[in-house]
Amino acid sequence: MRSLDQVNRIYTPEKTTHTELLLRLNDLGCHYRVNNRMKADPEDVMKHTFGWFYRLLPDERGIANCFPVTVFFQNREDGRDVIEIDGGSGGDRKALINALKRRWGEPLTTKGRRQNAHYWVFNAGDRTIVLKEMGILRNYEIEILPVSYYDAVKRRIEEEQAKAEAAKQAELAAAQLAASNLKVAEKEAREREERIARARETARTHAGRLFGILTPGETDFLVAQAEAEAAGCRIERDGSLVKTGEVRGEPCFILPGHPALSVEQFKGGLGFMVRYGADGNGVDAMRMKLSALGPVSSYENRGSINHYWQDAGMTVVETGHERHGSPVSFLFISKATFEKELERILQEKAEAEAEHRRENETLQKMF
Repeated sequence: MRSLDQVNRIYTPEKTTHTELLLRLNDLGCHYRVNNRMKADPEDVMKHTFGWFYRLLPDERGIANCFPVTVFFQNREDGRDVIEIDGGSGGDRKALINALKRRWGEPLTTKGRRQNAHYWVFNAGDRTIVLKEMGILRNYEIEILPVSYYDAVKRRIEEEQAKAEAAKQAELAAAQLAASNLKVAEKEAREREERIARARETARTHAGRLFGILTPGETDFLVAQAEAEAAGCRIERDGSLVKTGEVRGEPCFILPGHPALSVEQFKGGLGFMVRYGADGNGVDAMRMKLSALGPVSSYENRGSINHYWQDAGMTVVETGHERHGSPVSFLFISKATFEKELERILQEKAEAEAEHRRENETLQKMF
């Protein structure tokens, strides 16, 4: 501490010039010895150098430290001066830190970029005092630096603390979100199990119109699923109605021509689809069956003619029959759903025809 006080009396960071420092050293009977010169500068003997402060012993007995402990000086390539004071070994650290605290209060504590060494950074008014842990030997030195260094360290610590707090809050938010999502998932799972249980209970007294599984536009999907399970079948993710435990894709019910069967979501309600292959086997038998619903009718949709059969509650629409060698499908939906869809189709057709007439009228007026 005595060496630090003596150096502080003759040196102020960023204010004391090299000439002033050399003159003040001379007043103390001391000099500057250059150990390493990075660049020669005849006008400034301290510029771009590294060395230490010494004094001559009487009777030409050699040289010794100018101060009680070794004090080094360095003028770096960026022009910045650094004064380093030997801080002793690890055994002196606690007493030295306490002495610095008594003088300048609690320091900022940080770590250097090299060797993860500890730094204690004190705000000493017009300068910054830094106690540095040096390397694996745990020796210490004190640096006298500009006050801006303290501000920079404080700012970096605050930024690191802010980042750490943000990361902590993000982690906490993620944990809360995960817990919330888990609760939501658990609640949804419970509600689904309850819906499935209710559907199975309903299925005991439910009699769907098609194979006992569903009535188009009326049966809930979970009820249809329970009915399919009771019939030894399952509804796949793509809606396919297949036998349980059989080869994948084996239809739940075998019809003439072995068409594929599926449960479809159509316009907000359940429907049932029967798809025949391109060979057309079984199509005539299906048409014969559908004639029991009533006479066949037809409508046009985007240039295609679709056939349909219906009774008071259900409509079956046939598509694909116009193209020779194409698959043919029969879609079973509720009559109410079909009539609403047919009304939309006819409305679009009427609007398209009106637009076409207007275009032709405009064409006639062209010349």
